[in-house]
Amino acid sequence: MENFLVASTPGGIEAQEKRGQIEQSFLETLPIHGTAESRPVWEKLGFVFGEPADDIFVSVKFPKGWTKKVTDHDMWTKLLDDKGRERAAIFYKAAFYDRSARVSLTARFSYSSYDDAPEEGFSEVSIKDGGVVVKVIGKYKNRDYDALGQLEAEAKKWLTDNYPNWQDASDYWA
Repeated sequence: MENFLVASTPGGIEAQEKRGQIEQSFLETLPIHGTAESRPVWEKLGFVFGEPADDIFVSVKFPKGWTKKVTDHDMWTKLLDDKGRERAAIFYKAAFYDRSARVSLTARFSYSSYDDAPEEGFSEVSIKDGGVVVKVIGKYKNRDYDALGQLEAEAKKWLTDNYPNWQDASDYWA
């Protein structure tokens, strides 16, 4: 009956998703999907795993100072370290008809291909440090996939040359 009321109330599903996001933000839990297959990395970061909290979340003791922070989107929450840096993104769909969750760690260094360039009709491939652009590799005309591929290859080479473990989400954060 409760789910019928949620589904039949205008905005009810969105409210259910927002409520689920907020409730989860206060709990020391993480999604099973995204932690089970990479538990050694999480443990290296200082997480201590407990028992499953339910069918999609596991109880976890967070490292000192780590917190969850809700975003403006009802299904996304950030996991912040003790310095306030985003270390993981948590997706949680709390809707009764399709409840699911997953988490993915964020590497300190990355590249992005979708930042808008200052010039209309172009995009940039850039290097990011903690989500902040620190180097622009180059710009390409939108939908020029050959140029995009070449710039992405240059970005990966630059990252590998400068930060050989750049894809390791537990490295370089100290």
